Amino acid sequence: MSEPGFDILPRRPGFHMTFENGYCVSVQFGAHNYCEKRDSPDEHWPPPEGAVWASADAEVAIFYPREEEGRRRFVKLENHDDVTGWKSPTEVLRIMTWAANQGAPPTLKEVSDAETG
Repeated sequence: MSEPGFDILPRRPGFHMTFENGYCVSVQFGAHNYCEKRDSPDEHWPPPEGAVWASADAEVAIFYPREEEGRRRFVKLENHDDVTGWKSPTEVLRIMTWAANQGAPPTLKEVSDAETG
């Protein structure tokens, strides 16, 4: 999604939120994500009708707005990973606020240079 708004992913417990500046935040909280549901069996998704899938924390990723070379780049959130896990609702809000307040995105070269340091 490149327009501002919300996106729910099929077969995945979570969502994407894209801001007016183009940055996209992914919030996931299912089996195999870095959250309390990490070790839940896949067969628990989707939940039975009428049931609610809930988690105390979530895995978060941020995508740069610009697609270059046919792909979107992750904003590096951890030393060795593009995602950060076990984030509380307050921490997710802080990450979203940061993404929403970013200015013009760096070019692919600038991102690569920063990652290789």
